[in-house]
Amino acid sequence: MTGIDRLGARLLVGAAVLCLIGCRGTPPEPEAPATPAVTPAETATPTPPPIPVTPTPAAEAAPVSEPSWIIILGGGATPADATAAVQRFRAGAGELFELASGYPKTLSSADLEGLNPGFEIAVLGTCVDRAKADLARDLANLVMDGGVYHKQIPVTLPESCPGLPSSPAPEWTRGVEREPVSEKVERIAWVWDLEKQTHDNGCEFQTWRLAVVVGSVVLDETELVETCEPARWDPETDELDHPGAGTSWDVDRLRVGDRLFFTVDWEDWFGDNGTFSSSVYGFACGEIRSLEGRRHPMDPVPVFEEEETPPSDPNVWPAHWNACPVKPPEAP
Repeated sequence: MTGIDRLGARLLVGAAVLCLIGCRGTPPEPEAPATPAVTPAETATPTPPPIPVTPTPAAEAAPVSEPSWIIILGGGATPADATAAVQRFRAGAGELFELASGYPKTLSSADLEGLNPGFEIAVLGTCVDRAKADLARDLANLVMDGGVYHKQIPVTLPESCPGLPSSPAPEWTRGVEREPVSEKVERIAWVWDLEKQTHDNGCEFQTWRLAVVVGSVVLDETELVETCEPARWDPETDELDHPGAGTSWDVDRLRVGDRLFFTVDWEDWFGDNGTFSSSVYGFACGEIRSLEGRRHPMDPVPVFEEEETPPSDPNVWPAHWNACPVKPPEAP
């Protein structure tokens, strides 16, 4: 075989090999292995246990700011006017109020929002509670003989509401006669009741109850009770063993100006002898006060002790009754 033949043979063999490769095409790529189906439960990440949480305490609500009621005793254009009102109040208040420290005090109306400027005023105190402010105003009006008022101002001031009586009125004060102590303060009223009874010894006697109330609160009360002891006859001696004794009285109302008072004419008797006396009851200085006098049976006008004689001018009576006894200073 010549060299040319050997070359051709080689070419034929190469062509055959190329044909085999081309005829088969490109071999397929290997398939990816099948992924097994997984349920959601298998793929879900386990939920961790809850972390304990300590509850945070709620913040305390800020106090609601409420307007104050300022109780004004009086005043005027000058500081002297305000000072005079304070002095008048102190002279007649007695133990009716428990005052906040530093009260009553004088202020300039221009210093407080809601008041008309240009006045010097005497202030009893300030109350957020309207009902307490009403009661303080009414009681102060009784002391000052009118002229006290209160006003709501659009600011909250430190609480200085005076302490006020709070004892409940006794049961007997319900459904009985009543009339205002003063026509200027209708809420504060006298109440009274007269009860007739009989002693075991057969004597009839009366009990007169008297009180001053404001709403369901009693400010003071008192009562008068008659006594009696019947005459006794001694059957053995056929003589009078005891002539009999007792007390009896008549009560009447007395209106002086705008105030209501009560007069009581007493008789203390022993047998056929008797002594007479008279009392006047009025409300002042936080209590029921009385003036004691004496009266001759032939004299219809009570004769009072000189230092206790009520003024003859009715217009002066309230100021006279409101002149409270001054307490001696306490020992240190």
